Amino acid sequence: MSTRVLIAGQAIDLRDEDVLATGGEAVVYAAGGAAIKIWHVPTDARVRKVEALVARRATWPASLVAPGDLARDAMSSAVVGFAMPRLPGAWEPISLLSLPSWRRPRGLGLAHVARVFVALHGALVALHRAGLVLGDLSDQNVLVDATAPDAVRIVDADSVQLGGLPCEVATEAFLDPALYGPDPADPCATATGEARRFSPESDFYAFAAMFFRAVALVHPYGGALDALPTLPRRALARASVLRADVKVPDRVREAIGLLPQDLRAAFEGIFERGERAPLAMAAIEAWGRSLLACGCGLEMPAEKLPCPRCSARTRELVPATRPGGVRADVVLEAKGPVVALACRDGVVLAIAIERFVPVLYVVRDGHVRRSILSGDAAPGGWDVALASGVAAVAPRGGEGDAPLRVAAIGAGEVHALTTSTERCSGTASFAVAEDTVFRIARGTVLAGRLTSEDLAERPVATVIARRTRLFGISLAGAPATVALGTALAAPRWSLLAPRTTVDLEAPSLAPGEAIVEIAALGDGEGAVVLLRTTLGGRALVRASRFDAQGARRSDRVAAESGRGAGAAIVGAAQRGALITAADDGLVREDLATGASVAFPGSEPFVERGSPLALAPGGVLAAHGRVVRLLRPG
Repeated sequence: MSTRVLIAGQAIDLRDEDVLATGGEAVVYAAGGAAIKIWHVPTDARVRKVEALVARRATWPASLVAPGDLARDAMSSAVVGFAMPRLPGAWEPISLLSLPSWRRPRGLGLAHVARVFVALHGALVALHRAGLVLGDLSDQNVLVDATAPDAVRIVDADSVQLGGLPCEVATEAFLDPALYGPDPADPCATATGEARRFSPESDFYAFAAMFFRAVALVHPYGGALDALPTLPRRALARASVLRADVKVPDRVREAIGLLPQDLRAAFEGIFERGERAPLAMAAIEAWGRSLLACGCGLEMPAEKLPCPRCSARTRELVPATRPGGVRADVVLEAKGPVVALACRDGVVLAIAIERFVPVLYVVRDGHVRRSILSGDAAPGGWDVALASGVAAVAPRGGEGDAPLRVAAIGAGEVHALTTSTERCSGTASFAVAEDTVFRIARGTVLAGRLTSEDLAERPVATVIARRTRLFGISLAGAPATVALGTALAAPRWSLLAPRTTVDLEAPSLAPGEAIVEIAALGDGEGAVVLLRTTLGGRALVRASRFDAQGARRSDRVAAESGRGAGAAIVGAAQRGALITAADDGLVREDLATGASVAFPGSEPFVERGSPLALAPGGVLAAHGRVVRLLRPG
């Protein structure tokens, strides 16, 4: 099924398999070197703004992914959207820079963060000079490329403020408190319902909030303060995390303590005193140049030497036990950050990224075997999957099919071969479970086992080409995969077991709710699908649990916990419970009731998004280069 539009008089058919993204307001399609955004509901205001942007397209800086041509309905000639440049490579939201678990596998330190925000600072100045104010500037509509720190791209250009054409939307976390509506419970809503008037100063407020989050690992009004329980009330009271009485994880307090004096003073002015002078680009550049990395991995400006973390240590890096009844035994210390874990009959498996190369570690009875999975470096990072009997890796980003390296893990040497798989929005579509690898070729899911000579495969199911991602799970010890994709801009989910394929009923999203991230885990009895979404500036997490026959057993939605906000959806599931790593330790959540149990004694050994795996008697957790077995002490 397709939709026909006219772009500069040329008829173009937009097909379901060409969908790049779907949101609450529009669908974006790929069409050659262009991306075409089609609104669900075109309005006069949207049309007027896009017409104004198109009329001045030659004047906009390259950082703005601006409309280039109007898209008209082929039948009525009514404007229904617009065409814009399609971004090549692997562009991802700038929010990911605040996640060490995302930066480490890509070898990106804080100096990279500095260069990105210097580039964004310059982009904002250029846009303001051209007469444009972004208004709804957030960490989701600024995109970065891990291989190009000096370039940023700003999307959702049709929401900007241009002359008398207002920006009609806002994101709570990045809205200047001076522009809040009268109700602190809904600060994005104005008193009259009319659009607010943004300014360059409000753009630079959002810039400061994003930069602070990338450096300090928390929103300026994050953490917890009992007297002011919500972010808007904290912002109105100017009670930021720079205050000592705000409760934050130790790693956040450490990061705040490493701010150089001039940047801290600037942040205090903005978030504590309501000043709106833009952060000085020179200060950000100077901070980036001054950064040093200690042998422990902590980065800091030279003025903060000696390393405060190492100076505080009087014993081993981490003792075996800590208060809170958790014992932590070091199982493996790799030569690079560990990004995936698995366990089989007491054998620990891990994938680490070492100098941009993926390396497999197998730990058996205290003996460590190390094997390079791919000799090719991937500066943009790797998509990885690891199970008890097989590992697979593919370089992240790029166009077309992804080269896929598959390695069988046996009692002897690891043997591997290279094949390929489709990509879905820049992510390679493959999964592993038990001893089986699943990949997609021309819309067909193939399941295969690696022999000493080749990959013996069979077709399992047909899915929407380049619109489907795979996640490996184990069903009663048998390999299976969850296929998560879209058809006609609606979710199409399937559970592909050895001899059966069943459809999974996706939950209904609220109007305007947009998917940010999606993942699936196996809990031994079925599949758990997790969605991170945004709605009205609020971050939500949806969890749906399905049994082996595809019946939905539980379905719940909750506000994303501030404790784990922004973390990638990773963890381990077991019999209807989800175990994840947050800044203050491991958390076990019942998927049916939402009841959760925290393990604060595990806090020193994990961080947001730490890879986890279930193991006999405990949980394997990776923190940087070190893998530990956490269990009751």
